[in-house]
Amino acid sequence: MPGRRRSGGFTLIELIVACAVVGVLSAIAFPSYTEYVLSSHRSTAKAILSEQAQYMERYYTSKGNYTGAKELVLQSPKTGQARYVIKLDPLAADSFSVTATPQGKQEADKCGTLTLDSTGSTKASTSATNCW
Repeated sequence: MPGRRRSGGFTLIELIVACAVVGVLSAIAFPSYTEYVLSSHRSTAKAILSEQAQYMERYYTSKGNYTGAKELVLQSPKTGQARYVIKLDPLAADSFSVTATPQGKQEADKCGTLTLDSTGSTKASTSATNCW
């Protein structure tokens, strides 16, 4: 009709295309974001393991053995919801091992349990690379 003006707005096809684009971008971005968050929490746990190992070396220097040493912190992060549980295992008077075991959503992390021992050796419970 010659006298009718087209009202502003989007057509149904334009809305469907926009939703499809958002869906594709979300499908790509969300897994990357999730991996980034897990990696960030893993970095915090590694820092706490290193801090505990440094404490153990200072303890050994002053006491002459690792016997009787305690964990500095019990979880990672130090406050808030635990992503890792920190455990110290004095294996003998002259050696120790400190582990960070993932908890909750962090269990989905590719590296699993992280371990640092008195020789400075690091390992992950899985065969994933780039954990340390």
